[in-house]
Amino acid sequence: MLDEEIRFYEENLPDWLQRHEARVVLVKGRELIGFFDTEGDAIEEGARLFGFTSILVCRVLPTQPFVSVPVIAHGVLAIESDLGRTIRQRLIDQLQHQAEPSVPAC
Repeated sequence: MLDEEIRFYEENLPDWLQRHEARVVLVKGRELIGFFDTEGDAIEEGARLFGFTSILVCRVLPTQPFVSVPVIAHGVLAIESDLGRTIRQRLIDQLQHQAEPSVPAC
């Protein structure tokens, strides 16, 4: 998944570093779609152009940081499945628990 996009990114990285370092690039196949200021802008444009399909969105940097994305975001696990719903609910519960204000013990 994304092998073609990653190869295209790596082939063009030296040139992009000179012109677009730290910007966000959107690639589909072996096509440069554009450079953006934020990942959100690039993802929004990718979704508008291609719908729910694989696209490469990353910062133009000499080395890439490691990023972990839940399998639901990759479409590996359908949200409609029982397991998908369970995982989604656990993620929501964790986020809600983290957002709750802590109450000092008496």
